[in-house]
Amino acid sequence: MQGVWKYDGATWKDTGTGGKGKGILSLAYDSGHNFMYAGTMAGAVLKYDGASWIDISDMISGLGGINALAYDATHNLLYAAVGGRGIFRYDGMSWKDTGGALSDAGYGASSLALDPTRNLLYAGTDGHGIWKYDGSSWTDTGGAISGEEFVRGLACDTAHNLLYAGTGSRGVWKYDGAAWTSTGGVVANFKVFAVTYDGAHGILYAGPGGQWAWKYEGTNWTDTGGATSGWIYALAYDPVHNVLYAGTNSRGVWLYKGK
Repeated sequence: MQGVWKYDGATWKDTGTGGKGKGILSLAYDSGHNFMYAGTMAGAVLKYDGASWIDISDMISGLGGINALAYDATHNLLYAAVGGRGIFRYDGMSWKDTGGALSDAGYGASSLALDPTRNLLYAGTDGHGIWKYDGSSWTDTGGAISGEEFVRGLACDTAHNLLYAGTGSRGVWKYDGAAWTSTGGVVANFKVFAVTYDGAHGILYAGPGGQWAWKYEGTNWTDTGGATSGWIYALAYDPVHNVLYAGTNSRGVWLYKGK
């Protein structure tokens, strides 16, 4: 089984990426136009309109794996973290390098999160902390997290102006626009590969390596229970049905009925 599959609540169906869909590293959805974007390990970005996939990679093709994607519905822009080559944006016609320090091959951006309320894009790197982009330039958020070896999970709580980051060895941290603070708890001892935020209930979910999903309601971390092992590499929350989805390394996709 390979490529991108879709789930209707009962069964999984192959969307038909075929040979183009090998090694999917990232996904992003444009709800306004009903487009799904997929980034591959080989450095391609694919767009799906519900019927077929097309390759829109153009100038970024083969530059490096597409580690993360983020769609900005306000400005109709797609952002892609391209291996060690920085962050590129796509306006529906062409790609443009956002430039700055993240274009340095040593930074290796591996996660993206968009705060549409404040028009900011955040990028997590491998060894160089977390940076923010205001549409024209990149700025290091600095602080205690600046030397973190990798940041693979980012999630925004726009209502409270908070950014959450899952780190490679120190759990989950939060950023209020000025400083970074650890969320603490037992999760502080875990590697966290994925985070996602449920804005309707004010709950952050995290997928620590070797553990199952945990949830944070602003003060304490609680184990969601259920399955007892596995590595969670991706999380996504469905606010309409109040369901959390978790993609694992060897146990498929699981769902959790939220609060």
